[in-house]
Amino acid sequence: MEPSVQSDPILTLQWQVGEEWSAILQARKTTVEIKAKLDKALEGLPSTDAAVVVFGSLARKEWTRSDVDWTLLIDGQADPEHLGIAQKVAQRLENEGFTAPGSSGIFGNMTFSHDLIQKIGGREDTNENTTRRVLLIQESEAFGKPDAYTRTLKHILSRYLKEDRGLRFGTIPFKFQGSC
Repeated sequence: MEPSVQSDPILTLQWQVGEEWSAILQARKTTVEIKAKLDKALEGLPSTDAAVVVFGSLARKEWTRSDVDWTLLIDGQADPEHLGIAQKVAQRLENEGFTAPGSSGIFGNMTFSHDLIQKIGGREDTNENTTRRVLLIQESEAFGKPDAYTRTLKHILSRYLKEDRGLRFGTIPFKFQGSC
């Protein structure tokens, strides 16, 4: 039976190629269950200037059995309460039996929108900042109030689009001078 236009793209692709990918379907089903568990665990956190954002397999709807790569994305004035919120997120996830993120420091802490939006390229754009920004664009999902997440994503994309001279002017920003 042909899937409807509004169905899952994986179901559509399976139907088109005449295959069934049970492991992918199971991961997608498990993702729904895990997201519901996270919604309940994170209920009441955080405020309109912060959002809990998850990345990786959970955001891609490919959850099997992994750690939860998360950050407390802050898009507002500095507030000592943010650290407390991040600690509560970590504690609630641990209480629910989720494995903490790896020790790299990229996940499991606070991320400030200012760095993601303003430090694109150059010396101040660290590997951690670039990783968080790219993952925010490509594979992320906010839990709780998504205001901070939506604003930050909008501003990052705006920076990329406004500063792309080729997109704005139909030209390449520099011209190669020399012979090959």
